[in-house]
Amino acid sequence: MTNRSFLFFLPTKTFFGVGVTQGIGELCAQKRVMVVTTGLRRTGILNRIIREAGTPADLIVFDEIEPNPTCESVDKGGFLARVNEIEVIIALGGGSALDAAKGIACLRDEREELLDASSGIRSYLSGERAFTRRHTQLIAIPTTSGTGSEVTNVAVFSDPANRLKKSIVSPWFWNDYAYVDPELTLTVPDKHTAATGLDALVHAVESYWALSSTPFSEPIALEAIKLILDNLTQGYRNPEDRVARTNLSLGSLMAGIAFSQTRTTILHALSYPLTVDYHLEHGFACSVLLKPMLQTNAPLIPEKMARLLDYLGSPSLDALLERIEGLMQSINAPTRLSTVGVQEEELESIADQTMRSPITKLNPKSFTREELVDWLKEYR
Repeated sequence: MTNRSFLFFLPTKTFFGVGVTQGIGELCAQKRVMVVTTGLRRTGILNRIIREAGTPADLIVFDEIEPNPTCESVDKGGFLARVNEIEVIIALGGGSALDAAKGIACLRDEREELLDASSGIRSYLSGERAFTRRHTQLIAIPTTSGTGSEVTNVAVFSDPANRLKKSIVSPWFWNDYAYVDPELTLTVPDKHTAATGLDALVHAVESYWALSSTPFSEPIALEAIKLILDNLTQGYRNPEDRVARTNLSLGSLMAGIAFSQTRTTILHALSYPLTVDYHLEHGFACSVLLKPMLQTNAPLIPEKMARLLDYLGSPSLDALLERIEGLMQSINAPTRLSTVGVQEEELESIADQTMRSPITKLNPKSFTREELVDWLKEYR
């Protein structure tokens, strides 16, 4: 029973299962199509999706998206989509491709008078302006089990010149369609399986403990946590295990649905400087402090923790913490900031950047800047 009002909203029509991408053909028929992707040409996945789209004559492949997509690449994609009058954008890849496609679609459709060729998406990243519309149809096809971007209205962009990585939340970032086929994840390398799986796990855990959680988001987050904890090691060690891959894809999707309703919290805020300044892969940057933050938050949410332990079959918080530690060791994930190159004298800068993020306020433990510096010193 809750005494809080809340909203549950998910406009993305979502298909899950092996072979579901065959349905994209009818959406692309007689349309000018752009595929926004990363380096998928060698895997055969790109050619498969182009075939399933009906091999449109007016198809453009934009594959210049980097990990942690930059303002420059998103601006370039937006210009390309605009001048070619693209009608459908297929985002194919991991979170970088999916996030970039959201920005590209909105830049393609933004009113001319609101576009600034000298700043592009950078002005949206800084908060100077907000997107006002999108008409281009947006289809997301994830090839990793991690970001959940296919079912969220959030995208993260990087501005290396200004040492900035930041998320944008927009009602125009909801995909129209999402097609989640676990078979597309079978070729993901083990390290990337680990990082994206931990990203999904943190999405689910943060959604569950967030002060903004709801009676709808919490059970979805619980099941996502269980699916990922139960299957990530197996998916890492045996990448072609279809049962593990399917469960990880479902866990990632459910985690995305959960945090689309709640936002993430302080672990994601901490991850941004770790990614920008230490070039740590996003999932590892989010998860490196998962265990100590769970230990810190747990006493403040006793009822939630009791439900979590019961759902996972863990006899105690200590047992769950040991399970998380064991999981991270089994997939070679970092568990201390010191192991990824963070020096003690750099913790104040990390804390400053973290405290500027509004999502820190959704964490059960409220930190002052000084408290966060001390906490980081303790767990570095």
